[in-house]
Amino acid sequence: MTARFPNRVADARALFDAYGPARPLATVGIAVTGLATLFEGFGILFILPFLQKLIHGPSSSLSIAIPQLRYVERWIDLIPEEWQVFIIGGVIALSVLSRDALIYGAGILKARVSMTIADAYRARLHQAMISAEYGEVSRYPHGHFQTMLHLEASKLRTLSSQLIGLWEIAVVGGIVIALM
Repeated sequence: MTARFPNRVADARALFDAYGPARPLATVGIAVTGLATLFEGFGILFILPFLQKLIHGPSSSLSIAIPQLRYVERWIDLIPEEWQVFIIGGVIALSVLSRDALIYGAGILKARVSMTIADAYRARLHQAMISAEYGEVSRYPHGHFQTMLHLEASKLRTLSSQLIGLWEIAVVGGIVIALM
């Protein structure tokens, strides 16, 4: 069983290579998911100063020793005190909205890639059925090949979507570890 595993990885790679724009679109989708993770980290970085300014007042300095917060504190000090809470809250909201928009876009790209692959595979199977010998096709019940065509394409769409999802998880994990 383990001897077959490397062939499945090669088959999966060939799947994305064989159908035109699938690999570049999948790569862009994965990169967009990574960018969304960066926006999430950016928003989380601003939550601590926001809460501290909200609770202790705008004139309070940050009491948490996180290296990245020094840059945030310098930026916050440039803002007039009466606007700090509103601007920091706006930055957090903008970060969340940006992250959600990017995740939505990445989902659309993932769906497009998986449908492109499934459609191309369905077209190849359909062409193979049309060019098959009548004697071979007539042995099967009516509708057998149509059912097979749709089921196999659906399985392939799910497989390609899951493969992209695995790459997204790896990228998100790497970015989260780098942010920590």
